[in-house]
Amino acid sequence: MNERLESLDVFRGITIAGMVLVNNPGSWDYVYPALRHASWHGVTPTDLIFPFFLFIVGVAITLSFEKRLSKGDTKKSLSIHIVQRGVTIFLLGEFMSGFPFFNVHSMVSSGQSYWYIGLLLLFSFFYVLCMIVLLYRLFSLAENYFVKKKDLNINIKKIVVNFSVLLILIILFPIVFPENGLDSIRIPGVLQRIAVVYMISSFIFLYSNPKSIIYYLIGFLVIYSLFMFLYPVPGYGAGNFTKEGNFSGYLDNILLSGHMWRVSKTWDPEGVFSTLPAISTALFGVLTGKLIKSDKSVFEKISTIFVWGCILCVIGVIIDMYIPINKSIWTTSFSIYCAGMALLFLGCSMYVIDVKGYKKLFKPFLVYGMNAITVFFLSGMLARVMMIYKVNYNGEIVNFQNYLYLSIFMPLFGNMVGSLAYAISYVLFWLFIMWILYRKRIFIKV
Repeated sequence: MNERLESLDVFRGITIAGMVLVNNPGSWDYVYPALRHASWHGVTPTDLIFPFFLFIVGVAITLSFEKRLSKGDTKKSLSIHIVQRGVTIFLLGEFMSGFPFFNVHSMVSSGQSYWYIGLLLLFSFFYVLCMIVLLYRLFSLAENYFVKKKDLNINIKKIVVNFSVLLILIILFPIVFPENGLDSIRIPGVLQRIAVVYMISSFIFLYSNPKSIIYYLIGFLVIYSLFMFLYPVPGYGAGNFTKEGNFSGYLDNILLSGHMWRVSKTWDPEGVFSTLPAISTALFGVLTGKLIKSDKSVFEKISTIFVWGCILCVIGVIIDMYIPINKSIWTTSFSIYCAGMALLFLGCSMYVIDVKGYKKLFKPFLVYGMNAITVFFLSGMLARVMMIYKVNYNGEIVNFQNYLYLSIFMPLFGNMVGSLAYAISYVLFWLFIMWILYRKRIFIKV
């Protein structure tokens, strides 16, 4: 089997395409149940998408880092890379949460020119992007200076210059964007959780042996379960798994008050405490990566993956009787059950793609998987811009995304199918963009 498994990239691509699909229906009033998250307890196909991605993050950590270590990279160098990548992904998530950093809705209501608003959108995009690029460059310079000991005098000057420019941009931020909403910006998010899980899982892999990784995995799940069961939430008591009374939401309200998901209000689906079992989800992937890198035959690996997938699914269902499967607060049963499902999905992918060689059929997902974070970020940004831009449709002012749905997809296919057709067309649009990058061998590694 090749060192780089195409099935992993396809798996990653399927999850990202799934994220884009479920996040962009034509109308949120018309979404098939399978494409919605469970209202609270329970699991739908949509609920599997994010844990699948974190699982693949864990697998990729093992495969990538073991390859780099074998080529002579040091743990110190990889540590800088981990922080560099994690901070970059986290800031991209915050960028999505705060974009466009000015009160665009009041500007639209007051009749401000869309050309002017568009220029402000571009300016805010490139302004923050410059800060992220500068920060990314600082990490690279720091690695050359402190680890590789290259061009010491030149690098220290570059570090000072880049840091000074970054500091100036940060100081000017509240002046350039006086209504940037940082006092109420949502701190958690999908990219933010990916960043935190990636960094912690990477350091655990880098400085632990396989047995210790298992201890960490189980430890995070046990600590989470004990607090959820034993800590008495004021007004609700201990062991409460309701939206209002669970410990995870209670802690989020203390730590993230005013900076949580506006829809939920009393909890955040990517909150602080529920990140512990999410890390365990990634660690299941790290251990799976260890199995893939082992000397076992391909069929032994796939058989082991299937066996453990079934075992974890059963364990997750059993625990569900005591700790309900719940994606919103990423319960222990949810983490274990989804790891089992991810193993089964990975086993099928490896057999069909890497063993049987049916690769052409899955090429679109491979294209998505090669620029996964990029397509997730850009598709989310475009969706936000379309929500901002308003047009007149039959005497009613609607956003541009809704206009496309009402004027094209709903008349052709009806409400439910039209909403799904819009989502599929959005996925295909970004597939076209990513295919161009793929053909030109442009892979943006965030």
